[in-house]
Amino acid sequence: MGSDRHRARRKLYQPRHSRGRSRCVFHPVGASPAVFVGMGLAGIDLQRVSLGALIIALGLLVDDAMITVEMMVTQLEAGAEKTKAATFAYTSTAFPMLTGTLVTVAGFVPIGFARSAAGEYTFSLFAVVALALVISWIVAVLFAPLIGVTILPDRMGHMTEAGPGRIVRGFRYVLTGAMRARWLTIGLALAALAASIFGMRFVPQQFFPASDRPELLVDLKLSEASSIYATEEVAAALDELLKGDPDIDHWSTYVGQGAVRFYLPLDVQLANDFFAQSVIVTKSLKPASGSVIDSILL
Repeated sequence: MGSDRHRARRKLYQPRHSRGRSRCVFHPVGASPAVFVGMGLAGIDLQRVSLGALIIALGLLVDDAMITVEMMVTQLEAGAEKTKAATFAYTSTAFPMLTGTLVTVAGFVPIGFARSAAGEYTFSLFAVVALALVISWIVAVLFAPLIGVTILPDRMGHMTEAGPGRIVRGFRYVLTGAMRARWLTIGLALAALAASIFGMRFVPQQFFPASDRPELLVDLKLSEASSIYATEEVAAALDELLKGDPDIDHWSTYVGQGAVRFYLPLDVQLANDFFAQSVIVTKSLKPASGSVIDSILL
């Protein structure tokens, strides 16, 4: 008899219409390509700072659309029509999500408009975060309801959830205790803040990490009246010298222009017929005496 009750309880807690919820996952996917398109139109390249900004915005990038879809699913489970569920999801979440988006973007405004050497490199952090969050909001309030009306079922049965698990019960216990001992909680929070401020003095202050590759940039500048063919001949002569050096791992030569920006602080040279640049990666930091690299360094 006990086992029958156990089976009945498990059947009661078994969720239904899982296919409807699984299809909701595809809604936030539309925001990611839109962000890359916006970055391309704004002229923002994929480099370390912009990729870091995408990682920062990734959570909110998918969260906005999921909130809209979950609101639609809740209304469908309550018996509402799909059109009304989509309308309710828009009217109830559009403004709160916009407020949260603008507040988050405002937190990066000092980074984006800082008039310093660091601000020149970190502007893409502000631009990408702002772009990603605004596009995420547009997708969540406009496209997610439209797609939801298309792919979600007309009716969804109410899902009976099981009781809270161990993690939820533990969190509720800690939260209740913290609210009862509010002054102790505030004191511990202030102490943690003071400890973090004190600990910042031990954090190394370095904007760009040192390069970990034994790398050389060799600029070849001929007279300004030189043609690109003459520059190509000089670059080919340098390639012949580098080819026989055992201390060199590999190199790349750019004729008529500088190297592409493989590192964000790199000073990219303008295209000129009389200019060539070689990026040389050596096998060690101490080249052998008399080698080509040793003569270049001298």
